[in-house]
This record gives sequence, structure tokens and C-alpha cells, in this order.
Amino acid sequence: SVDDKVTNTLYIYNITDDKLEIIVSNEGPEKREFHSSVRNGDQMIIFGGKNEEKLFNDIWSFSLFSKKWREIKPSSNEIPERRYGHT
Repeated sequence: SVDDKVTNTLYIYNITDDKLEIIVSNEGPEKREFHSSVRNGDQMIIFGGKNEEKLFNDIWSFSLFSKKWREIKPSSNEIPERRYGHT
């Protein structure tokens, strides 16, 4: 099934060097698909998505410099509902 191919592996393509780097980490978000992502400076931010077990409404930041994940916890209690397949 398609869900068997959902992973938390991150692929980073360096246009200048024409190289693909594979990041495998147990320290980041759960495996998922259909999440939203955006780059902000040297950070890639992801929100939401789903896997075969659940929907997500968490926010994670990946540092393109340190190659490490960290979960972002908004200071307000206003967190969007769980969702996937949005932009």
C-alpha cells in the first residue's frame, strides 16, 4: 500500500553542488505525508499531515544549517485543527 512508503526521511537537494543529501533522524516528527512546508531563512517549517494511524496539527522546524529538528510549541492555545493536503 502507499502508506507502507511513508517515512520520516528527509531529502535535501543542493542545486549548486548537484548533490542529494539524505537525512535520517529519530529526533524529528513522526512519519507523515500530505503536510505543508515552507522555508524561512535556514529553517524548513512543516505543519500537519497524516500517516496510516492519525492526523497531525503539530509544527516542526528543521535547521538546514545544523541538520536538526525541533518541535515548535506556540505560546498561545490557538492551534489549528488537525489537517492534511492543504497549502
